[in-house]
Amino acid sequence: SAGGLPPDNTGILTPDGEVEDYMVDLFQPAPTNLVITNLTFLVGNTNAVVEWTVETDILYQMQANTNLLFSNSWVDVEAPVLGPDNSETNNMASETNKFYRVTAPWTP
Repeated sequence: SAGGLPPDNTGILTPDGEVEDYMVDLFQPAPTNLVITNLTFLVGNTNAVVEWTVETDILYQMQANTNLLFSNSWVDVEAPVLGPDNSETNNMASETNKFYRVTAPWTP
C-alpha cells in the first residue's frame, strides 16, 4: 500500500505489499548481411582499419584474436560501433599476427 518506492526497495521496510521480478531479454535486430569489406594496414603495419557492411541502428563489435590455432578467445577492440558507422581501427604494434571478426551482439 506504500507508494513511491524505488525499484530495488533496498533498506526500505513496508508493512505490506508484493515484489515481482521478471527476467527480460533485450535484443537488437540481426543484420541481414554482415561481411568484412576492407582491411587496411597503416603506419608501417602497426594499425589495422577494418570496414564492414552496415545497417543503420545496429550495434557492431569488432573483435581480435592473436592465435586461432590454440585459442578461441576473442577480445573486443575498442567500444561497439553504431551503424551507419562501419569501421574501427586497432593498434597492433605488439603483435605480428592478428585475426579480426565483426559481430552484432545482443541479437537473437
